[in-house]
This record gives sequence, C-alpha cells and structure tokens, in this order.
Amino acid sequence: MARRFVELVFDDFVVGRTAVFTPSRFDLLLGSVSRFALHLVADRVSGTGPGVSVQAQHSTDGRILSPMLVGGGSEIPTTPLSTTSTTSITGYVDYPAGALRRVRLQILLDGTNPVARIKLYATGRDRP
Repeated sequence: MARRFVELVFDDFVVGRTAVFTPSRFDLLLGSVSRFALHLVADRVSGTGPGVSVQAQHSTDGRILSPMLVGGGSEIPTTPLSTTSTTSITGYVDYPAGALRRVRLQILLDGTNPVARIKLYATGRDRP
C-alpha cells in the first residue's frame, strides 16, 4: 500500500474549548484515502489540566458533516498535554468502508482556560 501524501494540515494557536477545524483546502485530499495516520505536536501549552482530542468528520457536500467513527469517537481520544514540554501524540485510522468525498479534522482542547500551539500532520495511504 503506497503512501499518497504527508501534509501539515493544521498549524496555529488554539485558545479555549471551542472546536477548530483543518482548513477546507484539505477536505478533498483527506477524503481521497481510506487510511491515514495522524501526528499531533503541541507546545506553548497553558491552562489547568489541558488536553486535546482529534475527530475526523466526513461529508458529501462539505456542509453536513458526521463523525467517521461509529458512535462519534475520536481518532485521537482526549490526551493530557504537558505545560512544561512538547507533547507528541499519534493516531491511526482505517475506514474499511471508505470515507465520503470530503473529510475535515476537528481539534478540541479540554481543561480550564486551555491554550496550545498545535501542529497536525496527516499521512494518507491508497485505498485497497
């Protein structure tokens, strides 16, 4: 199975507990594969008990999105972030039925007054 892409799909500060999403320019790319690995790097973290989760959502039109995992789980479940060093987290997902045409990734911080600089890389593999 050949690697199709490795992309930095998010690189920004996330402030608070409001969900943020990968830019729409990556939707078709992320939707072009049925397997991808995620690598999240978080630094400059502050807040009390900060954590992060990443959930893949898919759609046919880019407007009505639903979680890709049955039951609405997260590809990277809530993981604590260090406020004193860089945190590196990985996740891997295989969607046997494939994804709908457009896929975005939702990044959500947890804790009290969380702030973090988040870099999220995605590596996509060919459909079988």
